[in-house]
Amino acid sequence: MPTGPAQATASVHDVDRPRPEGALPRSLFRRLRSKVTHSGELRLALAVFQDAIHSLERNRGTKEFTPLLIRWEAEQWIASRSRDSLFAFENVCTYLELSSGRIREEIHRWRQRQGQETARPSPSTPPCEAPHGDSAPSLRPSSDGRSAARA
Repeated sequence: MPTGPAQATASVHDVDRPRPEGALPRSLFRRLRSKVTHSGELRLALAVFQDAIHSLERNRGTKEFTPLLIRWEAEQWIASRSRDSLFAFENVCTYLELSSGRIREEIHRWRQRQGQETARPSPSTPPCEAPHGDSAPSLRPSSDGRSAARA
């Protein structure tokens, strides 16, 4: 997942600015932002998610190495089925109550519309809501009231 100063050009509120058709609807980001206002950890998960989507959108069609690398990192993060990292795509989708399969399908359809066809997501990915009780580490506050990421 891309992180660092090279990607810091887009803010969390960039989704409200007029722009070409995005990979995901702007209304999704507005809904998510309103849903995570009281949790710093969830706001961070949303920021990671938004950065990856924006990296796909703003670096499409480029031939320059750095933007291509940023886009590739975002694509790899989104395609990964791993849950090993606290902020792995699968875990972030679970935290935000999103279906990772549906998100991948939306991105795939966006690429088709943009003429950027890539490998189709795995047919084993069901387009359904995130399952209850899956194995994502928790971002909920600990019993003593402090926020702590727990596995």
